[in-house]
Amino acid sequence: LSLFCRAAGDGIAFSVNDAGTYVFQNNSFAGYGATSYDISCRGSCTKANITFQNNLHVGFRYPEGGALPGVFYTSGLPQGPFVARDHNIYYNMRTCPSGGSEHCVDPKIANLPAWSGEASLDGIDFHLTSASPARSAGVAAPGLTEDYDGVKRPGNSPNDIGAFQFLH
Repeated sequence: LSLFCRAAGDGIAFSVNDAGTYVFQNNSFAGYGATSYDISCRGSCTKANITFQNNLHVGFRYPEGGALPGVFYTSGLPQGPFVARDHNIYYNMRTCPSGGSEHCVDPKIANLPAWSGEASLDGIDFHLTSASPARSAGVAAPGLTEDYDGVKRPGNSPNDIGAFQFLH
């Protein structure tokens, strides 16, 4: 994970407003901070404009206090800020988001080391195993033709959840 961002506290913090469209699809994320996604309003925020699909999240207990990370913290947003929030996997998180296609299960990735400090993040390998529930469990993402390694995505059939497509 040397090419990935690491931080304690909030994992990914960003602001939205009515003028934008925000798409988070097929990401793999591991964190140990208070919250994985800290979303705030900057300007006018009256409509849903966030798409959040096919993401794989892994949480580790925060070193100070031992709490698992929360998934979302929102500030100043309308109730229901998501156009779509589905086909995501959450593992070892404080809560499980509601929704029939939101799953809190072990993602069965290639390597998920036990926590022994921040260096543990270097050992994570988000590639999917043959037993992963993320395989073919996502939705097709228009325009997303390759995974992080450059492997072709399946087109109109279901994508795998996360940044990596399983190699058969």
